[in-house]
Amino acid sequence: MSKTEKCDVMNGKTTSLGELTRALEEEMGSAVTSVKTITSSELLQGLDSQQYGSLILDYLPEMMDKETVITRTSGATPMMRKIMEDGLPDGVFGTKELDRANFNTLKEAVETISQPVCPLSRNIRCTTDKSTVLDELREAMNMAYESYNRHDKECSEATEKALETEEKLKAIDSDNNAADRKEQRLHFY
Repeated sequence: MSKTEKCDVMNGKTTSLGELTRALEEEMGSAVTSVKTITSSELLQGLDSQQYGSLILDYLPEMMDKETVITRTSGATPMMRKIMEDGLPDGVFGTKELDRANFNTLKEAVETISQPVCPLSRNIRCTTDKSTVLDELREAMNMAYESYNRHDKECSEATEKALETEEKLKAIDSDNNAADRKEQRLHFY
C-alpha cells in the first residue's frame, strides 16, 4: 500500500497510510521502523499472574448467559454441561456472578459432605472418613471466596477509575469548549 493510498480507520474516517503512520509515531514517540515486534508467547511470558488473569477476563464478554459459557467451554462432557446448566445463574450475568456461583456450589458440596450420610443417598449412613475431601473442598471454597473478594475489589477500583477518567474528560471537553469560544471571540473582533 502506498503512503497516499486511502484506507479506513476505526472511527470510520478515511485517511492515508502516511497519516496513519505519522499518528502512530506521534503516539509511540518513535519511528514505526524502529519498533520491535514481539511474539504473543514473549508477551505472555512477561505478564504476572494478575495481568494474565486480567487478559483472560478481557476475552470474556462483559455479560453472558448459560449458553455462552457452555459453548465456550471446549471439551465439556454431557455431565459437565449438566453441572454448568444447574450451577450457573439464570438470565444474563457477569464474571462476578460466576465467582459467586462457584463459591455457592463449593459451599453446598461442603455441607453435603459434612453430613453423616452418603452424598448419593440420605438413606445410607456413611462411615467413611470424608475429612480429606472436606478439607480440599473447604480450601477450594476459601480460594473461591478470596477470588470473589479480589474480583469485587478490582471491579470497584475499575469503576472508580472510570468515573475519575470520565470527570477528567469532561474537564478537558469543557476547557476545549472554552478555548473554542475564546478563539471565536478573537476572530469575531
